[in-house]
Amino acid sequence: FHKRDLKFPVETFDAVIENSGLLFMHWHPDLEISYKIEGSATYIINGYHELVEAGDLIIINPKQVHQAIVTSEAPLKSEVIIMNYNFIKSQMMDIVNEDVIIPLTKTKYLFHNVIKDKEVISLFHEIRNELLQKTVRYQLRVKKLMFALIDMLFEKGLYHENKAYKRKNEIDSNDTTRHVIELIHSKYNTQITLDKIANSVQVSKFHLCKLFKSTTGTTINTYLNNYRISQSTQLLKDTKKNVTEIAYDVGFNNPSYFIKKFKEIKGITPNQYKNTSKI
Repeated sequence: FHKRDLKFPVETFDAVIENSGLLFMHWHPDLEISYKIEGSATYIINGYHELVEAGDLIIINPKQVHQAIVTSEAPLKSEVIIMNYNFIKSQMMDIVNEDVIIPLTKTKYLFHNVIKDKEVISLFHEIRNELLQKTVRYQLRVKKLMFALIDMLFEKGLYHENKAYKRKNEIDSNDTTRHVIELIHSKYNTQITLDKIANSVQVSKFHLCKLFKSTTGTTINTYLNNYRISQSTQLLKDTKKNVTEIAYDVGFNNPSYFIKKFKEIKGITPNQYKNTSKI
């Protein structure tokens, strides 16, 4: 997302998560809409579990912490559109901006995460076709259709008012969780500890652990280990480094513990994974 055209912050792409795979817990400032064409998964969005199947449209609102765990034997295949609300935000404070777009950017209103409405899904495909075909003035049509999609979601009642919007403590809780995720993604290969994370967000360890678990459904240590193992798989596939070197590279200070956690998460040892990836 970092290389996008700021004058046209909308893009579409295909995404595949292999069976038994997962999309790591993360968040972004953009609106993400995806149509599932194959497979099924459990989405965890701000701590709530949603079963998602082929034919469903999934909306991830800006700043929602989310992950997906594939539950089918088939891969989870998706068609995805990402849009930043700045694309449809006016430079002047008109009534649409004030009553609709600004509240959406501030997450006062949240669209439902799982959409099965055929009209909404049809409009999603119309937007995606414009983005793929890129005919003359397609940007204008995409903007028009995005407004139509948002209006349709409101018109059909496929939204709710964010209760946390009026309760600052809950907003702070989500901000803290997002900060922890960013910290792990940037510092996973260092000797990051629960103490250091708690100090960074300036809350007690007890409160932080409780908050993170309630928002993500997992513990900080489990998330950190899973993320480290995920990063190690790339090194095992793409480098000639041995298991001990890779263990230290991804933040484990004990190679034996790295091997134990790898087998626990992946079902095979790092060396077996390394050999399998070369086949």
